[in-house]
Amino acid sequence: MNRQERYCHYLSLCAELPEGQEPIYHQFAKVACGLHADDELIVRGLEHMRVRLDCGDFRVNILLRMLYLYPDTPLLGADAKAEIEDLLLDYDYWYGENVKFPGRQIIWTENHVMLFMTCEYLAAKLYPEKIFRFRGKQGAEIALEIYPKLVDWIDLKLRIGFSEWDSNCYTEENMLSLLNLYDFSGDNVLKQKAAALLDVMTFSLALNSYKGNYCASHGRTYTRMLIARRGAPTTLLEKLLWGREEVVQEDELLGLGSLALATSTYMPQPLIEKIALDDTLELEDREQQSFDAEDAPCLGKGYDSYEDMTLFWHNMAYTHVNVVEKMYEMCEKFGIMVNPAVYPEYRYVQACRKKDIVPEACRVSTYMSRVNIINRRTPDYHLSCAQDFRKGELGFQQHIWQATMADDATIFTSHPGTLGMEDGRPDFWAGNHFHPKALQYRDTVVCIYNIIQDCPLPYSHAFFPRERFDAVYDIGRWVFAKKGDGYAALFSQNGYRWTQEGRWAGEELVCQSRQNVWICQMGRKAEYGDFQLFISEVLRCEPQCIQLSVRYSSPHGEEIRCGWDEELTVNGKSVQTRGYKRFDNPLCQSEYMSGKYAIAYKGEKLEISL
Repeated sequence: MNRQERYCHYLSLCAELPEGQEPIYHQFAKVACGLHADDELIVRGLEHMRVRLDCGDFRVNILLRMLYLYPDTPLLGADAKAEIEDLLLDYDYWYGENVKFPGRQIIWTENHVMLFMTCEYLAAKLYPEKIFRFRGKQGAEIALEIYPKLVDWIDLKLRIGFSEWDSNCYTEENMLSLLNLYDFSGDNVLKQKAAALLDVMTFSLALNSYKGNYCASHGRTYTRMLIARRGAPTTLLEKLLWGREEVVQEDELLGLGSLALATSTYMPQPLIEKIALDDTLELEDREQQSFDAEDAPCLGKGYDSYEDMTLFWHNMAYTHVNVVEKMYEMCEKFGIMVNPAVYPEYRYVQACRKKDIVPEACRVSTYMSRVNIINRRTPDYHLSCAQDFRKGELGFQQHIWQATMADDATIFTSHPGTLGMEDGRPDFWAGNHFHPKALQYRDTVVCIYNIIQDCPLPYSHAFFPRERFDAVYDIGRWVFAKKGDGYAALFSQNGYRWTQEGRWAGEELVCQSRQNVWICQMGRKAEYGDFQLFISEVLRCEPQCIQLSVRYSSPHGEEIRCGWDEELTVNGKSVQTRGYKRFDNPLCQSEYMSGKYAIAYKGEKLEISL
């Protein structure tokens, strides 16, 4: 199939789905396919937004896409159109003097900030002369107010990347916003900036995917997207973008970004598509994304205005010592429950100031500060790690490292936050209750856990789905796996046991220790020849671990040393683990905060800039 055929095929599959819990998305697909929408189902779907439940901004953006694409279609009934218009004119898009923002409707994360601004802007453009009741202003006036904020958001992401970095879920929400602006803003500057950021995002997808599966470390993710890659929205996006295979799995359908992409005039860059489809590509990529709360002045922001407070929603720094007092004031004034931790942290900072004690900068899990990432891509595996990302601190949904050998053959470790799947942030697999110290050098990851004494789940574990590999061997403290021509070895300092019963039988390795060193060593047939030779070479490199200090002589003859309180050295020389460029790899060089990207591949060049 060519791209347009893929898009049409995908939309037809969505339109043919049984009526489910997402009538807005389903009815949009039907109209896109030339089928009559069910007005009753659309009106029913609007109730989600009328009662101001979370993720209403997702649905409003799809509604606006339908109205912009098909303004006069007879496939959408007059009653449904009237109900949609009434909702759009009454909706609370943002906080304000006259708006007590409902606590159930979240606006204070990176993707929600952009989604809400986009749908408010496009709704205002759609009804320029009508009064929006929540603001008491005409659409034209509101659009003028929102425009510079949209430009600022896109420019920021072009300069520093995303705080929800390389997310296999929220990437699609950000694409929905940008595709809507690209298609419907009616402004050349905004359209060009949206296109630039879309190009950078698709480049990241192409660069850091393994055969169509986005397998970088993730700033935010969910268990269902980690244990079954086909369930990740980015997998569906890549199928549509690059056309690797037919879109047939029903559990992949109705993706927001995918619905927008399949009905958009935006075209991915041919050069980026070639990178995505080159399964022979071998390279190492270093990246830096997000920002620290202390960086605000460098970004043209401060700590004293309500407007600037929204900057810290991007990286969820609600309780940072530089922010929390103004954030508390903002919550009280506008009724915004940014995060319940704002209130105790505000009291903590106030108490510290009274006692002349310097408060800790940020003590909560949501904070998504600067991150330095290594991605190693080969024809037979992909290895990714967020380098030394806030060791020992409370975690949220940050996925720190992962080895990928197929769409369903993945290996990673975590410290579970709950015993249940997706009943917490972090939960059993997604995120870490306490962050490890993880470091990658070439094809090796060292991941060190140091869990505090009073933690209710005093162990770390590894996701290792043995049935998804071609061969698995347990030898001492090592587990070896083969998939195709890719090899993996996972070491546990304090041993491990396979879970034998329940949901995770045959997929989980447990180390029942508060402190543990995990080492993942990757290899390939092209390097080692036979799998048994790889096993032999790795076994000769038995790691030496003294408490949380590690010495590992890799199969390449390099002595890797690191520890909980020790820097990474190789053969006695320090290895840089932070302060990376925005992209630093053979295909692209981009300085952090420059907003300029020069991509070169097999004699072709592409430049992207602010």
